[in-house]
Amino acid sequence: MKISFLGLIVLAATLALAQVQCPGRPWNPACYPPRNNGHGGSHCMARTMWWYEHASNSCKPFWYAGCGGNRNRWCSKHDCDMNCLRPH
Repeated sequence: MKISFLGLIVLAATLALAQVQCPGRPWNPACYPPRNNGHGGSHCMARTMWWYEHASNSCKPFWYAGCGGNRNRWCSKHDCDMNCLRPH
C-alpha cells in the first residue's frame, strides 16, 4: 500500500514538472488526431509546439494558442520524432 501511494506521488510530481518545463504539454501526448491550434485566453500561454502529420510521416511546428487543442502536441521536434515517426 505504501509503495503504491509513493508511486502515485512520484507520478504526480513528474507530470507537474513536465508542465512547468513545457507549458501546454498534454498529460498524455499522442500522434493523432490532426493538428489543432487550440484557443487563446487570458490564462493561456501561446507558444510554438510540434505535431505529427501522418501523410508525410513527419513532425511539423505549429503555433499553439495556449488552451484547448488535442493530444497531438509535442514540446520539441525530438520528442515528436522519437514517439511518432514510422520506419520507412
